[in-house]
Amino acid sequence: MPADRETLEGVMKVELVAAPQYFIGLPIIIAVEWRNDTTGTTLMRLPDLDLLFSQGGRINVSLTPRAGDGRPLETGFGRGEEEDSGLTIEPHTRRRMVCDLTNMGVVFHPGHYDLTLTLLRPSVYRSNTVPIHLRELDDSDRREADSLRHLGGETGLDTGAWKYFLQQELGPVNVAPTLGAAAREQLALHLFLHHAITTPGKLAHHDPSPLRRIHGPHLDAEVAALKYELLHARKDPHAAAVRADMLARFPGLLHRAHAVDAGDGQLARYRSGFGPDRPRYNDVPGGPDYE
Repeated sequence: MPADRETLEGVMKVELVAAPQYFIGLPIIIAVEWRNDTTGTTLMRLPDLDLLFSQGGRINVSLTPRAGDGRPLETGFGRGEEEDSGLTIEPHTRRRMVCDLTNMGVVFHPGHYDLTLTLLRPSVYRSNTVPIHLRELDDSDRREADSLRHLGGETGLDTGAWKYFLQQELGPVNVAPTLGAAAREQLALHLFLHHAITTPGKLAHHDPSPLRRIHGPHLDAEVAALKYELLHARKDPHAAAVRADMLARFPGLLHRAHAVDAGDGQLARYRSGFGPDRPRYNDVPGGPDYE
C-alpha cells in the first residue's frame, strides 16, 4: 500500500519497532509511535494503544512472507468507536505505545515476514517495514503457554488473545520451570504486569528490579515508563533523574510521565480498573456497607 500525499509531506509518521523473533502462542508485543512533526497541524482521534487494546481504531496489520516462507496476513483490530474518541496529538509531539498483536484474534503461521502497520483515518499512514520471524513453540512450552493464557478465562471461543491474562485477579501465577528461556523472555512483561497489577498492598511496595529481566528494543521504552512509575510511587530520590533520562531517550513517553506525575500512571489505572485498588461494591454509595 503506497504512502499517500499527506504521509509524504510529513503530516503524520508511524514508527514501528518489533522484536526479531516471536513464538506463536505467546504475546506478540510491538511498539508503535504516532509522530506529528508538523508546525501547525493537530491530529485528532488517533487510537490509544496499550496491551489491552483490541478495538477502537482503523489499523491494518500486514505480514508479508519473505521468500515465500509463511502465509500472508492482512487484518487489523476491531473498529470500535474510534469516530467519537481517541487521542489528540499536537504539533511537534509524538506518542510511544505498545500493543499486542494476539488481541486481533487471528491465527499466526510460522515463517519469516515483513511486518507493517497502517493507520487509516481515512488518509493512509503507513509505518516502516520490520522483518520478524514467527516460530512454533515446542509441545511442552505450547502446553504451558496455553495453560497460562487460559487463566484469563476468555469467554467464548479462544482467540489466542493475552489481554484477559492481565484483566483477572488470578492470585500468584506459577510458571513451569521447564518453560524455555526464550519463551519466558517473551512472556516476561506480562508476568511482571500481572504481579504488579493484582498483588494487594500499595503500589509503592512493589520492587522494580524484575524489570531488568525484560529486554528488547520494542520494550525498552515501556520498561523505562514502568520503572519511573514505581520509583515515583516509592518517592525514590532517583525518580527525577530516571524521568529525565527516560524522556531524553524516548520523547514519545511524555504522556506517560505526565500521567505518573498526576497519580494516574498505567499501573495505577490497571490496578484501579481490575486490580486490588478497584472500587468494591461495598465501598461505593448504595453498597450494603458503605458509610
